[in-house]
Amino acid sequence: MQHPPRPPHPRPHPAVRLDHVAKRYAGPADAYAVHDVTLDIAPGEFFSLLGPSGCGKTTLLRMIGGFADPTEGSVLPDGEDVTGLPPDKRNVNTVFQSYALFDHLSLADNVAFGLKRKGVARAEIRERVAGMLDLVQLGHLAARKPPTLSGGQRQRVALARALVNRPQVLLLDEPNAPPCSLPCANTLPSPGVGHYEYEAWEGLRVAEGSATVALRMADALDGRIRTGSAAEAVTVSPGRCSVRLAGGENLTAAALVSALPVGPLRSVAVTGVSDSRLASLHRQRHALAAKFTAAYDRPFWRDRSLSGLSECEGVLGSTWPQSKGILSALVPPERFGVLLGTPAQLREPELLGEIARLYGDEAHRPLATYLRMWGTDPWTQGYVTQWTPGDVMAVGPRHGTHEPPFYVCGSDQWVAGYMEGAVRTGRDTAEEVLRRG
Repeated sequence: MQHPPRPPHPRPHPAVRLDHVAKRYAGPADAYAVHDVTLDIAPGEFFSLLGPSGCGKTTLLRMIGGFADPTEGSVLPDGEDVTGLPPDKRNVNTVFQSYALFDHLSLADNVAFGLKRKGVARAEIRERVAGMLDLVQLGHLAARKPPTLSGGQRQRVALARALVNRPQVLLLDEPNAPPCSLPCANTLPSPGVGHYEYEAWEGLRVAEGSATVALRMADALDGRIRTGSAAEAVTVSPGRCSVRLAGGENLTAAALVSALPVGPLRSVAVTGVSDSRLASLHRQRHALAAKFTAAYDRPFWRDRSLSGLSECEGVLGSTWPQSKGILSALVPPERFGVLLGTPAQLREPELLGEIARLYGDEAHRPLATYLRMWGTDPWTQGYVTQWTPGDVMAVGPRHGTHEPPFYVCGSDQWVAGYMEGAVRTGRDTAEEVLRRG
């Protein structure tokens, strides 16, 4: 008995669809702020707009939110054309770069503002506002007014005011300023539970977004990504390359790109490439080290006319400002053993104490911290390279070159030294793969 074919499963509407959207400002120059943008943003997707100042990012957000009308094209949240509708007629909320809080209202009244405009019952308003303020850890300040808060706290109020409306789409204009003002320390998984806790690392916004980029690529490639299984052997031959994973699975492809850190790469059996290539790759070594990052609502070290750059004599070897309010520090190989010997619960306060001795007591009050133990992570096996005399000159000639169909992501002294490097140097390799095949 043959059954009739099932009807195709209906595909959900994009959370946001922009259909040939443009914004042109009339005048002598008759310039486009946004020109012919078409894109779909899936439900639940975290979508970032990147570009230099003045390229139209905020204008695009304003058109989605209803604060500006497109000159051309349509804006369709959930399949509904809302082009021309005002903001209060759209299920979209925006956290503005300036936060746009009402200074004369309490935090609770700021968060409740949209609910009151919608006519939500008072009891429900009280419940939803209290829950949202607790979520951003400002419930104890509900009666305070915005001028009495820090910049990071004001950002959290603005986010709570947007989220309390349960919007279909949440727009964030320049969410990285101030960086990581959300209470990351208490909501993110603790370091040491496992490796590749990308939410925790990316939450501090200290990198280019490499972990997020990798996961977006994995999602787009669907079933062609394998995670959690190390590569054991690689065989390269024209038109057919294979990778054997630790679990026994064999993957084949027409070309192969290695973005492995040098530590794990040295344990992979590679055949089919030249002896000089293998010698170059294996001559690079990782050394055991760690990286400590503390996020603050402002770069307080500047109060003392300090840059945040230092060379240290404690467990930390050096510090540097990685972004506004973000201070990173390296635990070098010769001090990594001291860090490992420190009880886990004492590591953070002792490292913050070293930073405080350099820059002041405010170092003890970060918004969040993250300790990345690269040296004990089996997927990285270290953080920095270790060189002996002659190594750099021996390795150098092979960097930036390829042996199709085998390609390597790398910069001057890395195969792919750490996550940020894998993304940046990977672009050049991807271009080479597409050009040469």
